[in-house]
Amino acid sequence: MQIVLMDLSTIQKARISSTLRTTCKLMERLFQMYRCRKISKEEYMEKLEKLKEVVGSNIDEMKRNTRIMASRNEPTNTLNVFIMEHFEHIGCFGTASALASKFSIEAYSDADFYKRVYGIKNQIENGLFEEALSFCREYRVELKSMKCEEAASLENDLKVEKFIEMCHGQEFDKALEFINKEFKRVPEQIKSYLPVLVSNSNFRKYPFSRHTKTAEQFLVCALKLFRRGLKSRLMQRIEYGMMAYKTYRCINTENNKCPTCCKAFRLREDVPFNKHEISILLCKGNSEEMDDTNQPYVFEDGFIYGAKYIELSEHICASSKSIDNALRYPRLCFIL
Repeated sequence: MQIVLMDLSTIQKARISSTLRTTCKLMERLFQMYRCRKISKEEYMEKLEKLKEVVGSNIDEMKRNTRIMASRNEPTNTLNVFIMEHFEHIGCFGTASALASKFSIEAYSDADFYKRVYGIKNQIENGLFEEALSFCREYRVELKSMKCEEAASLENDLKVEKFIEMCHGQEFDKALEFINKEFKRVPEQIKSYLPVLVSNSNFRKYPFSRHTKTAEQFLVCALKLFRRGLKSRLMQRIEYGMMAYKTYRCINTENNKCPTCCKAFRLREDVPFNKHEISILLCKGNSEEMDDTNQPYVFEDGFIYGAKYIELSEHICASSKSIDNALRYPRLCFIL
């Protein structure tokens, strides 16, 4: 099986890009505050010292990611690397670690990234949102630039879920304080809860959310942020290959020899049908079909004419003496 080499350092590149953007934003904000006289010179110098520490830490982080990228040359067995990545992608870290150890491909592992993402997802499902909100603040600019509604609203949705969790925990004072601190305007999703907060009424009549939808939303956005999909890159390419085998006969019949019908892959419903279109090439001049017996010629203006039409036409000139430059030097096309 041949695997087309995929980028082995997309996560590291995304981290470096994010660190650079965050650092520049932080510096710009500090200088802007000083120029607008929002802080005194003493405060500016104090913050500048702290900024130096942050910049130094960020530089170290970028160097670390750069070293990882430099060490990831094309592996001897690319397939093993992407099988390991697949196990990490679906959260089977023990299996991925064993595979990496067996084939000595630990340098290509991104388990730390996947463990963090899946760890935060599990926390959201359990009603804990601090790590998720910290992640959103860290990558706020990148999430907004993804041009995806789910990514743009992720931080706000997490705050709403945290508010609801506080209410179910009977922490009404904290919930009100949280609203005043985090929201400039009260979101529509929580307006119906406000009368209950004011009256300290029983909150049980409101359905308790398991936060599953928000957890999945976070997972999708986090993976997409680092150029990953909901399915691993290996699985995506397997599905692309399966498309060549799936036809409309697969609706009513099953063939044990067909990889698409194989129950172990479970691709019967997920993979789209393979569709071949039969097309022919027609001459611009007389609409005759062009083939080996009527070879096509393309002119500089982009139009294609058949050899038969060119020979008989008084208007098309294949000679280099043509006055119109657009009609000079037609190129012979070969049909494969």
